[in-house]
Amino acid sequence: MPPQAICVMPLGCGLLGTVGSGACRSAACDGRFRVGDAGRVPREADDGVNDVNDPAAILLGYLNFSSGAFDPAAWRAMNALYADVEPAAPLVTEVADAADRVAARLWRRLAEVERESPAFREATQARAVLKGVFEDLLPSYRRFHADLLEHQPPGAIERPFLVMAMAQGLLAERSRAEGDDPEDMPRRVIARLNDYVGWRPVAVLENGRLSEPYAHERVRPIPLHLAGCGAAHGRYADIVRTAIDILARAPESLLKQADFDPALLEELAIDPRAFDFLHPAASRPNYLFGLWDPARIDEAGFYRRMVVQQVTLDGILSWPEAAAVGEAVPSGLDAERRWESAAVLAGVILMAAGLSGHGPGSFQAALPLAELLPRIAGYRDEFYRWLLTTLPRDHRLRLDDEAKRMRQPFGGVRRHINAVLAGRRARQVENVALASVFARLGRAEAAERLAGAVPAASARMLSRITSRVVAARRVLRRGASTGTQTLDDLDAAAALVLRAVDCGATVDPWNILGMS
Repeated sequence: MPPQAICVMPLGCGLLGTVGSGACRSAACDGRFRVGDAGRVPREADDGVNDVNDPAAILLGYLNFSSGAFDPAAWRAMNALYADVEPAAPLVTEVADAADRVAARLWRRLAEVERESPAFREATQARAVLKGVFEDLLPSYRRFHADLLEHQPPGAIERPFLVMAMAQGLLAERSRAEGDDPEDMPRRVIARLNDYVGWRPVAVLENGRLSEPYAHERVRPIPLHLAGCGAAHGRYADIVRTAIDILARAPESLLKQADFDPALLEELAIDPRAFDFLHPAASRPNYLFGLWDPARIDEAGFYRRMVVQQVTLDGILSWPEAAAVGEAVPSGLDAERRWESAAVLAGVILMAAGLSGHGPGSFQAALPLAELLPRIAGYRDEFYRWLLTTLPRDHRLRLDDEAKRMRQPFGGVRRHINAVLAGRRARQVENVALASVFARLGRAEAAERLAGAVPAASARMLSRITSRVVAARRVLRRGASTGTQTLDDLDAAAALVLRAVDCGATVDPWNILGMS
């Protein structure tokens, strides 16, 4: 019998196979299987460090012995460490320094296993990777995306599966590029991680080549669920876990209408970029909810990574609290509403899947939107009606009554999401317009305050550019003796323009020329 092997992947889907069984179907894979345990401590020398009750030791074994292969056990171990520092009480509260706490625990455990286990007498790689991930990569990633992800608070992107993706990428780069400049390692790992742009209208040059997105436009979606690993610990874990379970139990006939196979969902992730309601991409139908990653396609032509918008997921997640305002909520009702939120997330995933189908060659990909959108709305409502039939009697009767009042199944949470999204769009339009007025009046602080209330990078950067140009003009009016300050302001404005184009916050002039 061929030995068991694990897929060698830079980002990982968890697909297992046997040597000689053929190539992995994941687009993130180089098509090979590697024999062994993907970086586990050798069994003859593990001294108990592969104990499932010791996630720190499991993870350290991976960091010390792996060359960057995907190992679900290591990802689950990282998840368990985050769960230890962010316990649910009863809901998970993410803390800003969770990554630092996990790092401290790993350093302490490494010191212990170095003393106790012969396998860790040589732990140079584990030390290098711990330092590289927690002290170099995480801060470097924040700096690299300082403009695009400025709206994300501390700890919001430093989640377990993204940290694990960094560790895996660092191990792969160390294995691939031994002897290269170590100072250049963060740049190479970040370039490896940033693999997502999403749907973007881009110009086609006269020679037929597509214009390429800039480096700072690409990000790494934050994984919420990975095949073989489960849901990432955090505030989204329960709703994601329940939504995945609902999709796994959905009738095959419904899933076929959406051209969705839960078994092919390698990764569910959120786009860490703020949704820009004024961006051209926002005009694409259903883009606000999510989409299959058009660049993550396996060798059989199937999409494997679904990326949902964080603003939509936050709206879904906030429904139970919003519905409970001004009323005493029994614990049972709160649990029901959280399940309803997960049900609507499952519906959002089906809607996103139905827009493009299972891959570029799917039936849906050739349909015009005028035909496609009614089909999506039809199977979405059929999916919600099926869900109602699976509920306990009291819960079903309450939702039936709600559906009659609101004229749609799961009307409470769906109406709440639409209100949240409409409110976010209205605030962006209003704040951007007012910030522009204040910036032109030379009121830079007021403009910054208004633009800063909008998560989208375009709002902040365009306001800052205008403020700098206006400041330079005002200095010029005071007299020629202050010309140096004028040049400084104009240089700063020019630098902001280039940064805004580079991260996708404003239109690339070359793209305009290509479209014209």
